Amino acid sequence: MQHAHACTTPAPVAVQLDDLGIPAVILARADDGVFTVSHMNCAFHTVLSETSIAEGKPLSDVLPLPLSRRLSAQAQAARASGGAVTRDLRLPALGRDAWWRVTLRPFAPDHLIGTAVNVADLKALSFRQSEEIARQTETISLTRSMAGITVHDTRTPLANLVSLSDMMLDGLQDRDDESRELAGACAAVARSALQAVETLMERLAAADPLVTRLEVVPFGDLCRDVAALVNPSQRLEIVFPEALIKADIVILQVGLRNLLDNAVRYADRVIEVFLDSGPEDDHVSFVVADDGPGFGRGQIPLCGGNAGARPDGRGFGLGAVSRLVGSVGGTITPLPPRLGRGATVRITLPGRVISVGAARSSA
Repeated sequence: MQHAHACTTPAPVAVQLDDLGIPAVILARADDGVFTVSHMNCAFHTVLSETSIAEGKPLSDVLPLPLSRRLSAQAQAARASGGAVTRDLRLPALGRDAWWRVTLRPFAPDHLIGTAVNVADLKALSFRQSEEIARQTETISLTRSMAGITVHDTRTPLANLVSLSDMMLDGLQDRDDESRELAGACAAVARSALQAVETLMERLAAADPLVTRLEVVPFGDLCRDVAALVNPSQRLEIVFPEALIKADIVILQVGLRNLLDNAVRYADRVIEVFLDSGPEDDHVSFVVADDGPGFGRGQIPLCGGNAGARPDGRGFGLGAVSRLVGSVGGTITPLPPRLGRGATVRITLPGRVISVGAARSSA
């Protein structure tokens, strides 16, 4: 099928793209709304290991269908906004998937110019840093808890020591020797220590949950990134909403990755991510549901066993994520199956939903 478009690529622009050292492409919008490749420079051909002529072909004939849909949606967004739109995509570069930051911008009627920059190392570093920050946050939370327990356990013997010192002083009222001086010194030290412990207890009791750094997060883009990591073969359909939320990006990313990673292991066909809160709420709740076997009898996903790293040694276990979420005043809760069967888990965090759009699929 031919996809006619209004005009051809200006020759000088095509020549300039061929001189670029990064992958670049010109897309044309055909009369039927399909985006076709008007020009693709040599660097882009090399990245895609594409030896055949791509010019004049629709994106779906040049790229895998899920990727062509995402690039077409990005092109539509750029046309609608009239400006540049940048998204991170996983391209089958040189025979293996890699992260590329793709920017599309309109430059002529029904034409867009696109460039791609390899950000695989940056993306990997970002995920590693998020997990490291999460570990440090959990460590701070555990340290605070241990400090509270230690202070509480220290107070009781100190209070007993103060009482015993007072009793000794009462028994030495009629004596004016070193014994009474020594007992008085012990009592003074015990009272001073007890006062310090009680002051620390008051500070710990008054302390707020760990401070969260709230920032605006494109939730749909985050879901796409995590889905590409945990479901690289696209064996499963992962459905998620296009939304803008305000939340702690580190805890949000670690929590979402953990739930999706667990769901991918057991789901049969579908995983659904949806928001369980709206703009009127003073928190952000998201739910991950799968159509797998679900949790076993009496199995609560937040307790028991090794609550730290997963068995393969990567990332956070659900128990560790639960403690991390709790450290900022959030919750993680198993729910009844949403998809008729399978596991359904909700995470609630400080923040709010700014806007919610249509549901999308990673497939």
